[in-house]
Amino acid sequence: MFQCDKCEKFKLNYDYKNKTFICSNCGYTKVIKPEKSTCSCGKVYEKYTWFDPSGCSKCNQSFVD
Repeated sequence: MFQCDKCEKFKLNYDYKNKTFICSNCGYTKVIKPEKSTCSCGKVYEKYTWFDPSGCSKCNQSFVD
């Protein structure tokens, strides 16, 4: 869990399907805007967080160690 920007409790969970962080304490929702990034193999992908996506769909390189 991550710390909520609004209530500052560590109740912020990431929703992979909707690409948002939602606080289970106060209901705060933070929509994540993707950034374009490129894997070392050359595949361009959308990066939402440091852990989403967790790896390259082309070469299977892990982005999360």
